[in-house]
Amino acid sequence: MQTRRSLIFAFLAIVAATACSGGGGTSTEVGGGTVVVSASAGTTPTYSWTGPTAVTITVARAAAPSTAVWGISCPINRDIPSGSKHGVVPSDATVTATAEPVLTAGVKYRVTVALIDGTSGSVDFTP
Repeated sequence: MQTRRSLIFAFLAIVAATACSGGGGTSTEVGGGTVVVSASAGTTPTYSWTGPTAVTITVARAAAPSTAVWGISCPINRDIPSGSKHGVVPSDATVTATAEPVLTAGVKYRVTVALIDGTSGSVDFTP
């Protein structure tokens, strides 16, 4: 019984550490699925996620999450691939926000990704 408790505690500690890391890993559930989103280091990070291609990627300062500072959308072809780089617009996508084509180091941001299957996920990160 003590070993089981130790394993559970260790697991919870790992989950908490991962969720608080600057590179991402938290997710939200929408439409029954879980999407895990991550952002690489730097002021022009690469955004990756689990699941199919995306319809939109939206980045906002975490202190003002309803105001996008950068974003892209591809509602017709719906094919923004995981591994998309901040500031780079795929050929069939449109820009939805351009206030920060390069992010500010030390500021906390939130990237939200909406996928073609109706699920979405987001993660807070600090470049």
